[in-house]
Amino acid sequence: MHGSAGMTEAHPVEGWYYRAGAKVIGPVSRRQLRELLAAGELRSHSILWRERSPRGELLHPCRAYSALRGKRLTALLVGRLGGAAGALRPLLRRWGHDARLARSGREAARAVQLCRPDAVLIDLDEAGTDGRRLAAELRDRAAGRPPVLIALTSGSPEQGPRAGRPAFQHCLEKPADPNVLALLLDLVRQERDAD
Repeated sequence: MHGSAGMTEAHPVEGWYYRAGAKVIGPVSRRQLRELLAAGELRSHSILWRERSPRGELLHPCRAYSALRGKRLTALLVGRLGGAAGALRPLLRRWGHDARLARSGREAARAVQLCRPDAVLIDLDEAGTDGRRLAAELRDRAAGRPPVLIALTSGSPEQGPRAGRPAFQHCLEKPADPNVLALLLDLVRQERDAD
């Protein structure tokens, strides 16, 4: 199962990669992942990768159980189209999430009621308003379950992780590391599933 069957299937939507010892196996489909789990060759908490770069690097990790569940998150990104938030939108969509962009705090306040996001990523440099105040407003406006609030910070002392508490559950320094973001969204998905 490890060898040619996994390597010959190249369907872009179904492709997953994993490590078996020193070897990288893939792309494999969700069906093949289930077979590997059943055979004990993978565990539900094993790390998988969704993409492989032209140089062979493994990109966008997640846990095997998340890949099999495949639950899609709704993420609201607050910031400029050409800024950090806008740059994350195509990445999140490529991962299969519903990613929407709000270019101001006012747009975000409307969007959080309409799309009921699982996570809101706010670029503190570009939100056009005080990020902590906006985070509190979005939490208050959320219908039902409030979203997980993530600050994108420049890393300056006044906008670092301490400045974002307690308004934000998580802070990421810009530019956001895609691997860290993927694992963070995996945590959001676990929280949602637990709820």
